[in-house]
Amino acid sequence: MSELTNRDLQPDLDRQHIVTLIGGLRSFEQTVREAAFQRLQLLDRQVLVHTLISILCDREGAIDERCDAILALIKLDPHTGVPLVLPFLKDPDSDIRQEVCEILHLDAEDATEHAISPLIDVVLTDEDVDVRLAAIIALRKFGDKSALPALRHAQHSDHGVGRQGHYVADLAAEAMQSIEARDSLGRENCHVEGSDC
Repeated sequence: MSELTNRDLQPDLDRQHIVTLIGGLRSFEQTVREAAFQRLQLLDRQVLVHTLISILCDREGAIDERCDAILALIKLDPHTGVPLVLPFLKDPDSDIRQEVCEILHLDAEDATEHAISPLIDVVLTDEDVDVRLAAIIALRKFGDKSALPALRHAQHSDHGVGRQGHYVADLAAEAMQSIEARDSLGRENCHVEGSDC
């Protein structure tokens, strides 16, 4: 993270400095990721969020910068970041839509209540197979039963195959099994503990 300087700690960062900081969130080195995150937290939150949204909305901008902006918005505060990135599930660029699904899956576990319905919509309507696969993976992790009808539909009707050879129907079936098993386990725990769930 040698390219970061004391200037990066100033609240009046320009866009390029923020781009440098958010790029550090994806570093392979944990110390770099932590330093980038800490420096971002020192910035004026309103200015930072405005700049991140600006980066994300720049369809002419570099795809990696747009993806880093998604990650930063979610990492800084999932509860406010998730509603800000969900509209980008409709972005014309499938890489952005896939990134939103993947970041939700990896980093937004505490803010899923807003994400379930839009992810279900992605499974049912997105034209890109890999985006649908990423949405299914996120829904599987979240484990919300309201996703079961969409996953069932995908299992029976979606014959897409992703770039890495994954079948939508197979992944949807696995997600359904996982959600149903989790739900069943939850009901068993309620009966064992003697409580009304």
